[in-house]
Amino acid sequence: MWCWHMTTQVKEQIIIDGQKYPLLNAMSLPEDDSIIQHKKGVIETSSNCWRGYVGTWEIKADTLYLIDFSSGKYDVLVNLPILADWISGTAKVATGEVKDSSSWDIETYETETHLTFENGQKSIEENYKNGKLNGEWLAWYDNGKQKTRGNYLDGKKDGAWTHLWEDGCPLITLWKNGENITYENDIPF
Repeated sequence: MWCWHMTTQVKEQIIIDGQKYPLLNAMSLPEDDSIIQHKKGVIETSSNCWRGYVGTWEIKADTLYLIDFSSGKYDVLVNLPILADWISGTAKVATGEVKDSSSWDIETYETETHLTFENGQKSIEENYKNGKLNGEWLAWYDNGKQKTRGNYLDGKKDGAWTHLWEDGCPLITLWKNGENITYENDIPF
């Protein structure tokens, strides 16, 4: 009879505005092996780090960087920090207190921030409370200029939402309990 035990994984960290937070998901490594590559020979492994590495990431001017890296499995071939332009996806950041912890030390948090990146550039920032969108919601164009800013309350759009077209012209809509209650130029947002 086999008995499998799950080991709590070492969390990566992300620094936002000078403050360090735990990442709830692991960021990927670049496919380009001229930046980071597998070590040759005997490789150190640990059951509490199945991915084989632990990174510390930082957001500077809405751009993601890998600033620290430890691994028994991979070698970094360039100087840190590294512009993480291979990252296209969402980083889930624990921003609140631990709400629950399982017998395997898997933690859930009261609040999280989800940061979506396209080629290392932040494109969306969403805040969650108890699993629902709650708080400020932001989006940016590829050039880094703000696209949309609004708020969620208990999973529903709430208050003034501003969408800036690429030419800078704003479209402002008002939301209450997830319902659009104002139209601007007869265009619903």
